[in-house]
Amino acid sequence: MATNQDSASDREIVITREFAAPRELVWKVWTQPEHITQWWGPRGFNTTVTEMDLRPGGKWRYVMHGPDGAEYPVRGVFREVIPPQRIVTTDEFDEGWKPPQPIDLPSGIVATAVFDALGTRTRLTLTISHATIEDKNKHAAMGVEGGWNSSFDCMDDYLMALTDEAVVRQLIADQMKAICAKNIDQLMRPYAAEFVAFDAIPPFQTKGADAWRQTWASCLPHFPETFAIEARDLHLTVSGTAAFAHWLFRFTGPDKDHPALQNWMRLTGCYRKVEGEWRIVHEHCSVPFDPHTSKALLTLDV
Repeated sequence: MATNQDSASDREIVITREFAAPRELVWKVWTQPEHITQWWGPRGFNTTVTEMDLRPGGKWRYVMHGPDGAEYPVRGVFREVIPPQRIVTTDEFDEGWKPPQPIDLPSGIVATAVFDALGTRTRLTLTISHATIEDKNKHAAMGVEGGWNSSFDCMDDYLMALTDEAVVRQLIADQMKAICAKNIDQLMRPYAAEFVAFDAIPPFQTKGADAWRQTWASCLPHFPETFAIEARDLHLTVSGTAAFAHWLFRFTGPDKDHPALQNWMRLTGCYRKVEGEWRIVHEHCSVPFDPHTSKALLTLDV
């Protein structure tokens, strides 16, 4: 039991981290099972969420899987949930955990996570409260601070990937809008100087952003006055400073007989993060063809 001489701070371990992501996204990553499994636990661990009832009185249970195959189940009961600001929960090792050697586990742990919005960044303050100073010392000796900081490193990597994915998706959407608006300046803004294109029309490759600008400048006047772009099956993968996307698309508009509105095409985009900005470094636009007739296949009904 805590004595009269023990202050609350004497029984607390406080860990503070800042993440380059908005508070709403950090909250989702902290509370939604599909995100939790991507970062929870020290680096090298994997986590399974077996229970998540995010409400006061609701229970949660995670199982961390160590690189050696050992399992570390933890569980708790939510005491306070104020989206996207604050979560208070009990935190304890589940009865299913069998430590490799006898250990006197701390008890009465309560974890409070506070999410402070700092513009486009978020400060997360995790306060781990214990029933006694002895319990705090037991927990500290188990490496709780190092474990949480390693887990936060994983969370930071995951948030960065999610944030970068959103940025690249927006870049792709902005490109489509710029094409439909015939805004050549906006269209060319994200292309890297060393950009290379494999287009559906000659030549076989176009090297450099300046040459690619000339291609668009010569093509856009031939598009209908009003048109849109329909995109399907967009798949995007982001890893570190590189990203890769592919999708199907076609031009649509009221002038159904216009030559530009007659076929579906495939597009592959490659992106690189340079000095904090995502740039388009390669695009490959193509249509399949029938090898028996050498004719292009322009619809999805084949």
